[in-house]
Amino acid sequence: MYKEIGDDQWEYVDHISKRITSSTRMNLSVSFTGESGAYYKSVLNVTVTKNGVDEQEITFEYKTCP
Repeated sequence: MYKEIGDDQWEYVDHISKRITSSTRMNLSVSFTGESGAYYKSVLNVTVTKNGVDEQEITFEYKTCP
């Protein structure tokens, strides 16, 4: 989780890391006290390994704190 502090400049806020060995679904959450009006970015970086082959996906989500 990152907070925007300038033009495309981000300050680290918090993170979560989880390893799952056998599941078709996972749930992740990060709890923090947001700053009203601040713009936040979450980054989800997932690597799935099947039969010894890694597949990676990275997604971003952006929200303004109310």
